[in-house]
Amino acid sequence: MIRNTGQDTYDRQDCGTIFTVTSGELRLQDIILDGGKDEGVTAYHPLICVNGNACLRMLDGAVLKNAENRSQSMCGGGINVRQGQVYLYDGSQITHCKARHGGGIEVNSKSSYNQAVLGMAGGSIDNCEAADGGGVYVNIGMFQMQGGKLIENHAAREGTGGGGGIYVAGASQKTQIAAVLIRN
Repeated sequence: MIRNTGQDTYDRQDCGTIFTVTSGELRLQDIILDGGKDEGVTAYHPLICVNGNACLRMLDGAVLKNAENRSQSMCGGGINVRQGQVYLYDGSQITHCKARHGGGIEVNSKSSYNQAVLGMAGGSIDNCEAADGGGVYVNIGMFQMQGGKLIENHAAREGTGGGGGIYVAGASQKTQIAAVLIRN
C-alpha cells in the first residue's frame, strides 16, 4: 500500500500526486493507493494524473481510495485525465474519493475530446462524491462504459449541476465536446 500522510497547504497542480503518467503505460495490479482522507488528510491533487501520450491500466486488485482533492483547477479525487487514456478492468476499484468535479475520475482535456479517454470494461467506482459528477465528470473527452459498475456515488451540488454517477458538461466549441457511450 502507498498512502498519503501529509497535508497540502496550497492549490498547485500535481503537488503530491502519487503517480503522474506523461508517456508510456502504467499498469496497476494488486496495489492500494490511499489518499488518507479517513485520517483527516486533504490534498490539492488527484492520486493519479494522466497528462501526455500515456496510458493507465487498472487491473485486478488495483484500488484507489480515501482521497480528498480540494483543488479548484486539477479535479478528480482518484484520477485526473488531461491527455491520454485510462482503462478500468475487472477487479479494479475507485472508492471513497472526493473532489470538486469527478469524485472518482475527471476527464477534461482542455483542448479536444479525443485527447482524453476513459474506458471502463470492468471494475467499480463507488461511494465517491463531488459537486458535479460523483463518480465520473466528463467535460472535454470521451467516456466509454462497456462493463463495470458505478455504485452509490453522490453529487453534492443543489440546483444546476449534479450527476451522482456521471456528469457530462462539454464546452462551447466544436472540438471541445464530451462524448459518452454506454453499452451493455
